[in-house]
Amino acid sequence: MNSILFFQFISYLMECKSEKYMQKMQSTDDDITWECQYCGVLNSIWIDLTIEGKQDFIEECRICCRPNRLIVTHYEDSNVYLEARHSDE
Repeated sequence: MNSILFFQFISYLMECKSEKYMQKMQSTDDDITWECQYCGVLNSIWIDLTIEGKQDFIEECRICCRPNRLIVTHYEDSNVYLEARHSDE
């Protein structure tokens, strides 16, 4: 009887893990932190993860208000890369 309970418990754990994995994979947005290229303060930006490929836009720093160019690259394997540059680059 104990072995049956053990296998039920293992099955339950595997279901929970797969549900968490699916929730992570179905995420459509995320907040990403970036560093201002002028004053060095950390900022946060909301990213739409339904867009694959590159997103390129200008975002002002919350402290010094200088414009930073943010390039977000989202690949099919769910990796998201953010590059912050001076706005004139």
